Amino acid sequence: MITKHNYCPLPEDWAEDIATCCPDKPADDPGGSDCCYDTWSNQLISVNRNFKEVDEKAKRYQRQLDSAIMFRDKYKSWFEDLLKANDLAGYICQHMQVFSAQVNNICCTTQSGVDSINLLFCMARDFYIRVDNLKEEYDRLLNCIKCLGRPELNGGIIDCLTAYNTKLEAAIATRDRIIELLVKAVKLAYELNSSICSRYGLQRTIAEWQDTFNCGEGNQDESQYRGKHKPDNDDSDCMLDEKCDLVPMLTFPLENDSYFTLLQNERTKWDDHIRNIQTKLVTANKEKEVLLANKENLVKAIQEVDPKNKCK
Repeated sequence: MITKHNYCPLPEDWAEDIATCCPDKPADDPGGSDCCYDTWSNQLISVNRNFKEVDEKAKRYQRQLDSAIMFRDKYKSWFEDLLKANDLAGYICQHMQVFSAQVNNICCTTQSGVDSINLLFCMARDFYIRVDNLKEEYDRLLNCIKCLGRPELNGGIIDCLTAYNTKLEAAIATRDRIIELLVKAVKLAYELNSSICSRYGLQRTIAEWQDTFNCGEGNQDESQYRGKHKPDNDDSDCMLDEKCDLVPMLTFPLENDSYFTLLQNERTKWDDHIRNIQTKLVTANKEKEVLLANKENLVKAIQEVDPKNKCK
């Protein structure tokens, strides 16, 4: 890189050029001071001063660079975390769509189960109602026969009615247990369907998460989905107060969120700032190297022409 300081190394026979640095010394001044010594001493003072200034400037640039890198790395780390979260959100959306489809199928099955168990319960109830009616008919018929007081009827017909009553009592005896089991089955069927397909069931929870992650339109069943993010007139009782002073409040997809763009811009800004400081630091270090070389050569030259060393 071209700098404003250009240093040329001294040649091996540089001592022969000492006389050219100042005018001829008067004949009546055999001693006196050496003008080269004085000139180079003054130059050394100037070089030392410039070297200290450039050294301090390079240190300042280095501190600025370290601070800028620290801030850039923080923004970079936050941005990378946000990128990972954005990728994971897409991954979640994909699985949510599959899960939602399976849950919808399960809801169809559980609803069919509820309908079937209701139908079975109705059939069992109708059966035992008919059995009770038959028991009433039996009792009425038996009382009628007893009231007639005709001995000839006490033979075969009474035996047949007795056998019929035995079977009827056996059927009636199963009622309590069957009804108990049917009630449990109805309860379980409704609970299963409610825990998955009701307004606050698993299907609704999945729809809430799909809406939170903004997984796209067409993923929710609008007839089932009536959450706090998409309320209707009947949802005033389940509306939640989501006011929050935390910043940022991220929305999905993250790549469309303003905070994502902010971090991306900040990271780019700090990268540009770091490159600018690095350029200035390199220039300052090169100036310092040039001044250091000049300083060392001036020190050597001054030692050679130092009047104290002439008589040694």
